[in-house]
Amino acid sequence: MAAYLAARADAPERAAQVAHHWLASLPVGEVREAVGWTERAAERATALMAWEEASTLLQRAAAAATSGDEIGPAARRRLLQTQAVAQLRAYDVAGAFEAVRAAAEIARGVHDAVGLAEAALTLEGFSDPTRYDEPRALCEQALAALPAVEERLRARLLARLAVHLQLAEAHPDAEDVSARALRAAEDLGEPEVLTAALHARQLLRSGPDGVAERWTLGGRLLALGTDHGRDQDALWGRLWRFDALVQYGRMDEAAAEIGPMAVLAERLRLPLARWHVLRARAAVATGQGRFVEAAELIEQIGARARAARHPGGVVGAEVMTILLCAQTGADLPSGLLDGARGWQLTAGPSGPIAVWQLAIGNLAAARRLYAAFPSVELTPDFVRLPMLQGKAELAAALGDRDGAADVQRHLAAYADHFVCGGAGALVLGGSVRTWLGITAATLDRLDDAVRQLRTAVAANDRAGLAPLSARSRLELARVLARRRRVGDATEASVLAAVASAEAARMGMAPLLRWSLELAATLDGSRGGPLTRREREIADLVAKGLTNRQIAAVTHISERTVETHVAHCLAKLGVHSRARLASRVTADTYQKSVLPLTRE
Repeated sequence: MAAYLAARADAPERAAQVAHHWLASLPVGEVREAVGWTERAAERATALMAWEEASTLLQRAAAAATSGDEIGPAARRRLLQTQAVAQLRAYDVAGAFEAVRAAAEIARGVHDAVGLAEAALTLEGFSDPTRYDEPRALCEQALAALPAVEERLRARLLARLAVHLQLAEAHPDAEDVSARALRAAEDLGEPEVLTAALHARQLLRSGPDGVAERWTLGGRLLALGTDHGRDQDALWGRLWRFDALVQYGRMDEAAAEIGPMAVLAERLRLPLARWHVLRARAAVATGQGRFVEAAELIEQIGARARAARHPGGVVGAEVMTILLCAQTGADLPSGLLDGARGWQLTAGPSGPIAVWQLAIGNLAAARRLYAAFPSVELTPDFVRLPMLQGKAELAAALGDRDGAADVQRHLAAYADHFVCGGAGALVLGGSVRTWLGITAATLDRLDDAVRQLRTAVAANDRAGLAPLSARSRLELARVLARRRRVGDATEASVLAAVASAEAARMGMAPLLRWSLELAATLDGSRGGPLTRREREIADLVAKGLTNRQIAAVTHISERTVETHVAHCLAKLGVHSRARLASRVTADTYQKSVLPLTRE
């Protein structure tokens, strides 16, 4: 039978069938043959970049290897490590971590220091901010046991350890360990070792003061990948360059990186690579005010991360969802606020949810969450700027002068940067000067606030970040209305009108509400009544019609309907269609509640 099966295996497409026959023969059949043929089938699947098939085959091979004593511990460990790599490529993150844990346990059981090091390095290049304790401990154990002569493994382990130390709330030893890893890698001059060291260094320099170095590191890794035909390195190099360009506000150049990234991701056929491309596209779409497109992309990355059992990916999608809802005023998806989310590395759940509560007008909830806001010193570098943006916004709205002063101290050095994460841009917060202006106004330094906000408007306009431009204009209008110099009120009125028009166009209900409130204050009107057309639209929303259906009934464009709905939400102080419908039904258009004005 062995000869027959071997003959059939000459054709690559038959390899999986041959492996299946050997596996089916167990436990009576030969374990070594079953494992060997299954590994060969997995190798062929890997060569074709059929990652899910390779992962499934290797899991079956690993299971078969444990069914008897024919396969020794070293072979079983290596098989588990190969399985873990295939699972990661297939975007089964939890399965990959479980396989590494099993491989490390085998190495410990036979006191194999080199095997333990190899197990610790199995998922090299991948990190998850929600899980770092166990991988860090594994790296430390491997380094302690590794013979001094294993220089190559030691350099890679140092780089891997530096990554996990940085994720562990910016451990003070991370910088030294990363520097040692990079020096050792450069001395060795091997691409694989240098790649590991560059990955560690990029994360170590993920704070706003490291953006220039990250740009350089991205270029180095891109060149390394291009020169040595390592597409995955080239992809990561472009991703690092993308994040750096966004933090510089060079959005056209950042967006231009996405196309080559997508080509590499498709060539690699790696689901995780595709996830990162989707993440970049979602960040740009959100920053440019294409919120419907952004929501669809965020839903895709969330679904992919959940299917992969990838906690870090799920957290990223959830943070993007919350901050997108903060801009549009939409309700959060059901269940998102339930339970602990494991966001300790994204400024805590208090950060993004407090900003959303503020946007929908729930100041009491925002204040409660703000009280639990983490200190800047406890925030990892790569989320430092987004965390400070959230704190600036909340401190201003809640009148916390001490908090505003704290933001000023930490943000001042980065005035010419743009807000985003330094190790994966999720949501773009525009020019740092917007938030410096807001906090300066909170501290009653109105002239300084005006200067910062004028610069922010220009910077956000140049970057093409329409939502942030509109927000900067509103904040400038607010400060001018307070300052009351000659011409300030007139300019404030114009800025508020522009902000409200942009907010209506993009569907930013909170910004529209704030702009209309300011405009009403400036012109002395009570402000906010529904026009006849808005009453008609509100009534149709209450009847459950979609924007497309309303457009057909009223013979206007769907975009115009969106604008009318946004005006209705803002004027009535609600933030979802469901609440608008509830309000309309409850009030039954009583003029004391919904006064009517001329078109």
